[in-house]
Amino acid sequence: VRLQSPDDDTPAIMDSLDGLIPPLNYLYGKEKIDTLNGLKVMGSNCTGAPHIDVEYAKSKGIKVMYLREEKAFLKTITSTAELTWALVMAITRRLPAVCDAVCGGRWNRYDWASPRMMSRMVLGIVGPGRLGSMVARYGKVFDMTVRYYTPSTIPPEVEGLERAESLEELVSTCDIVSLHSHLPADGAAADLDVPRG
Repeated sequence: VRLQSPDDDTPAIMDSLDGLIPPLNYLYGKEKIDTLNGLKVMGSNCTGAPHIDVEYAKSKGIKVMYLREEKAFLKTITSTAELTWALVMAITRRLPAVCDAVCGGRWNRYDWASPRMMSRMVLGIVGPGRLGSMVARYGKVFDMTVRYYTPSTIPPEVEGLERAESLEELVSTCDIVSLHSHLPADGAAADLDVPRG
């Protein structure tokens, strides 16, 4: 059963399911899980399941699966790192404004010259895990200096990166900072030593 909207999940449909892949922004908490009488498994096509009350689902005998432990498979998924790099290029090269100018029939190359080349910039990565390492590799291709910060002692997958001793040091020494760290379940940022408030 494929629904046009999660709001179309009538009790009759929900009661007929053995498995379910709920959309990321649609909460499956206790109330919704209690309508899934015959459900055996729930899945998420993401690295986490923040939209599913995993412990409650398990207490009801429902297995919850997501991609966090599928390390080999996740290494083949580059879409988030590619989008990150697209956003970096859009910001540093002012691409939305350039596009508007060209589409409006206005072009003067001197209006859009970049103040610095990517190869003269420093890229900072917070969380050099799977995604952070992909973004770092792209930065190295642009011949950027790439720095990283993580409270972990596990070295990044990419060689030639410079480690910052604190988040503050990283931010103060980089032109671009890209965040690739999991937010803890309680929403606290303590694992990154980020000041709250």
